[in-house]
Amino acid sequence: MNFYTLKEAATEIAAALYPADADDDSNDPRGDVQRRYLAALQNAVCENEIVYREPDGRLPIRQEGIAAYMTSHWCVVSVADLNAWLDRAGVGIRLAVEPRDETTHARQSATLAERANEWPKSVELASALGKR
Repeated sequence: MNFYTLKEAATEIAAALYPADADDDSNDPRGDVQRRYLAALQNAVCENEIVYREPDGRLPIRQEGIAAYMTSHWCVVSVADLNAWLDRAGVGIRLAVEPRDETTHARQSATLAERANEWPKSVELASALGKR
């Protein structure tokens, strides 16, 4: 089974919706869609609307509130769980079970220490808590 971080999942969804990159950066629908889906996936984790898992053991985890938001920056989701979430949202796409390229596999093997720089910044936490 294939697993993605939320950022990787959002990138895969955007690639499925917009297979070709924009010619210039001024109108980048793929980038916009990727950012919107990343936010939607983080919200789905915070609301426990998608099954998310620990990266090492792949066991499902469930958090509430700020703990769920923090978890959304390092957890992984399976393609099956991601496709179920996309189906419930009525998006009309499904991701392939096999990744598009080897960079996804390399990313999946990253250790938690390598992911440490992906923790949210203070401004992101403040925004998530409505303190902005």
